[in-house]
Amino acid sequence: MLAAACGLAMAAGTAPALADSPLGAVAAIGRLRAQVGVARGIVATTDGGHSWRLERYTSHRVHEVQFPTAKIGFALSRRGVLATRDGGAHWAHRGLRTTLAEVDFLGPRTGWGLARTAGGLEVVRTRDGGRTWKQRGEQAHSVCFTTGAVGWIGKGRKVLFTDDGGATWQPQFTLAHTADEAVVHCTRGGTVWALFTDGAATSHQAYAVYASFDGGVHWLPELAQFIHTPRKVPRIDDYPGPSTSSPRPLRSSSACAWHADAAGRP
Repeated sequence: MLAAACGLAMAAGTAPALADSPLGAVAAIGRLRAQVGVARGIVATTDGGHSWRLERYTSHRVHEVQFPTAKIGFALSRRGVLATRDGGAHWAHRGLRTTLAEVDFLGPRTGWGLARTAGGLEVVRTRDGGRTWKQRGEQAHSVCFTTGAVGWIGKGRKVLFTDDGGATWQPQFTLAHTADEAVVHCTRGGTVWALFTDGAATSHQAYAVYASFDGGVHWLPELAQFIHTPRKVPRIDDYPGPSTSSPRPLRSSSACAWHADAAGRP
């Protein structure tokens, strides 16, 4: 699915509305169908990107789109959460929330997210499909869950883990280098990816990508630039690009390069 989403994002490079979309706003369902968040709504394709139609108009940019199932989908803009139960045919607002920076839904009701607070981004949870959110008392740069109990957050140079629905968090991996931010992405099979980024200068940014294929027990360095790792690893660009859970604009093909690698690993 990640490879399909990247392919659609790159194929759309000739269309400004699509090319300006963050990678997290691309949701691919199979090889032909996808929904993409754009500056004024959600557009969709059912033929692999050959043609697109406006599926939902909004007055603000949609910076995140995800489909936990083929029918159940969610989108996020600065006006709050949109939800669909019929594969995108109809979208409805789930309350005018303006503080959510990120969401990660497991199904039609349970989801996690990051809320902007005076102290920074704080982990929140919903159990009613995004209508209400409850703070979980932990700050983070990113969040992802594979079940209602098991999840990870990225925080500075650390990845933390929970197996009790966010009631407690334990450090699982710490980068042996300074890092400003950690973005995590996890899959239902127990694979976890973490993108660490540090300062940028002279058109370069320090970054490192680590992966765990056993639920976070062991971590392997996959990509790096200006961040020391236990072994020499390749770099893919002067900037890492965003992961799928990051709402930053796509700068290059670099993000798709490491997501393609993620899709191909055991």
